[in-house]
Amino acid sequence: MSGEFTHSHHEKMQTRIRRGTVQITSASRPARTQRAATLATAFLLPSLILTACTDSTTRATLTGDFQTINQSAQRSDFDLASLDMNEVWAFCQAFTKARTFDSYDKCMVELERRVAANEGNLIYMVQGLFDAEFTAYGAHAEGMIKTLKSEAAQARGDEEGAYELAAEVAALTTTYAYPGSSWTPVVNERYAKLSEYEEAWFFWIERLKHQVQALGRQGLIAARWGDEATARKFARQIEAVDDSSNSAEQWFLPETKALWLGRIYLALEDYDAAYAATHKKDDFGLFEILSGANAVMQFVNPMMMASMVELTGSADPYALDFVSAFEPQFMRHLTELETGRLAEAKEGYAEILADDRVRGFGTLYWQALHGRGRIAALEGNSATAIRDFEAAIDVIESQRRSLDTEAGRIGFVGDKQRVYGDLIRLLIVSGRADEALAYAERAKARALVDLLASKEALGSEILSPQQSALLTKFDAQEETLTAQSRASGTASTRSANTARATLIQQDPNLASLLTVEAFSAEELQALIPADETVIEYYLEGDQLFVFVVTRNGVSAKVLLGKDLARQVSQFRRALGRPGSDAFAAPGRALYDRLIAPVAAQVTTEKVTIVPHGSLHYLSWVAIPVGDGFLLDKWSIRILPSASVLQFVGGTASPDAALLALGNPDTGDPQLDLPGAELETQAIATSVPGARALLRGEATETALRSQARTAKTLHIASHGVFQPTDPLASALVLSPDSSNDGRLTVAEIYGLDLDADLVTLSACETGLGRVQNGDDVIGLTRGFLFSGAKSVIASQWLIDDAATATLMQEFYADRAKGSSREALRFAQSKIKDDYNAHPYYWAAFQLTGGDI
Repeated sequence: MSGEFTHSHHEKMQTRIRRGTVQITSASRPARTQRAATLATAFLLPSLILTACTDSTTRATLTGDFQTINQSAQRSDFDLASLDMNEVWAFCQAFTKARTFDSYDKCMVELERRVAANEGNLIYMVQGLFDAEFTAYGAHAEGMIKTLKSEAAQARGDEEGAYELAAEVAALTTTYAYPGSSWTPVVNERYAKLSEYEEAWFFWIERLKHQVQALGRQGLIAARWGDEATARKFARQIEAVDDSSNSAEQWFLPETKALWLGRIYLALEDYDAAYAATHKKDDFGLFEILSGANAVMQFVNPMMMASMVELTGSADPYALDFVSAFEPQFMRHLTELETGRLAEAKEGYAEILADDRVRGFGTLYWQALHGRGRIAALEGNSATAIRDFEAAIDVIESQRRSLDTEAGRIGFVGDKQRVYGDLIRLLIVSGRADEALAYAERAKARALVDLLASKEALGSEILSPQQSALLTKFDAQEETLTAQSRASGTASTRSANTARATLIQQDPNLASLLTVEAFSAEELQALIPADETVIEYYLEGDQLFVFVVTRNGVSAKVLLGKDLARQVSQFRRALGRPGSDAFAAPGRALYDRLIAPVAAQVTTEKVTIVPHGSLHYLSWVAIPVGDGFLLDKWSIRILPSASVLQFVGGTASPDAALLALGNPDTGDPQLDLPGAELETQAIATSVPGARALLRGEATETALRSQARTAKTLHIASHGVFQPTDPLASALVLSPDSSNDGRLTVAEIYGLDLDADLVTLSACETGLGRVQNGDDVIGLTRGFLFSGAKSVIASQWLIDDAATATLMQEFYADRAKGSSREALRFAQSKIKDDYNAHPYYWAAFQLTGGDI
């Protein structure tokens, strides 16, 4: 293109823009900077004309300023229905990137209504004085919309939905062509097949990029699900996508492939393959130029690259969208670290952390600090590694939500629990067991905060009006601090800690769900009774850390955690066979692994065990010891975390008011529990003033209205345990016109109890797990939060007759002493008088206070 740009040249250019047929050709492959310059300057003069009338929404979208768009949607006069279709599309993208999903849902409804009214075609760009209009027809439009929906589904934690949508996009891209804007909507009968005509070059690349994105998302999710074979199948399909054309090079198809391959291989922990994907090079430096410009521009006509220069005032594509540019850089250096290329990784992490912008994005910053700390640890510099790990954790804990908005766009997100594990190990081997214990507690609290935040569980059904007001205020403070942090390029941990301290002072219970309190070992020790020992476990990867804590000291050891979940599962399965002693061998192996290393340090009979991970599934009292069981050696209670001790202390109330609900009428005879009904009647008869609600009276509504006045709450019903979604686990009660009869964990959090004890005499009510960290959320933690001081719950499908006898013995003995001793007495009586097999007596455990 010469310096003389005539009117006729401009008219021809406008025609080609509308048809989507502009090409940039090159006889050779330029270097990174040459390539960027070629794209940025080839159409600079027309871009000055084209950008003259660009609307502010388009400008913000193209420059990756999604937060500005999101904020404009908060205006009282904002109305999606009044916007042009291309602006609605921009808002839907912005809501996805900013993780404001209520707005996203409304936006997608409006967008899909517009597209349907436009014969299935999406207008996604209107540009300049001459109104160059960019339209995605047919399959192209469907691919754009479903790709965005798949991204949103994954961002909000719906991996199944994201996977299904990605599969639909993949099928679309292998069946239908992506017609360019020179084709009329007549091609939408259905869509033109790939074999029916030759595709326009730009839209051909868009089809292949959608294909790579769809295959990549499926592969990444499959890897996270542990399905290595499927993940590798998708990786092979991505590698087979043809990226050899000049058009593919110019529009970053090779880099898109490399990005998704890197994500998949990192999730599979195949670091050699990830290194190869992220370091692939040819004579123009492949993957070096993967930039935010490409991420934002992937659906935009080639003409727009020059427009970007005009819009942003910068020819540096990395200035357009910092987070999108950061991910490939981070991935490269992570693969260097994981493959032992420490010198390269060290230089890379130093470059990342030298960029002040990194500090403004919490997710990016803590991962960079963690990487640098790991390098220091491998080099034997423990002091430096500890400082970096502590700094990373400070950043993690300064935010309530699992991901901050812009950083949430990064495709490969590190494991926060790994940071805690790395720090805990270094502190233990450095002789700083008390500090290691404090971080183990903080790790469990962080996992709970992330679970609740990711599920958006803190709603009106959980919080009181006062708590809702506190949450609104806390969210506003957090949003302000995050914005200030990004603007200044500095971490906001000090201010965030001040906001957190205020919340803790105003509502400690709410704060336990929203924040991570820096709880010291000394504070924990002060809560432990003089005649008790706490044994706390923390599992991270193949390492198991065990702490023994008394009022007088803390000690810690590093044990082997590999295959622990399999061993616990084997023991549980054996316990479910009451006619066999198959439990003995795996039980003794667990004793040797978990108890024997610390047994000599336990000098008290009363023991509090704080499990972690798969250990929450373990029936501790059923572990064989010599000729007996751990039940005979120790008087055991369980805590989800040691810091819960601050909420479950006190003495039993003199008011023995007991409310018992038994054998609810669910409408399904197969769910009837006649033994539970007899159990409830017998308990109510033996406790003065007790109220018994049976069958149709045992409703969710009755529990909600009457439970707050009960000091003891006994529920004999089915429990529904959902390990993949712990907040949806529920107690099954009778439905009525007001409630559905499923009292979920989320609803339990919203109860207002003042009970000394809640007994859940049901199937599997004690179980619960999440993917990482503090693995029990379930019904037990819900009741503790709602005000109960202690909870007794079962861990497996229980025998009706044995349970009825055990519960009667428990309540009779509880009147004489504590709940812990009463449960131990009742279990021992069943073992000695009814059946010695642990199946009949070991399912129940006490969690919380000894009241």
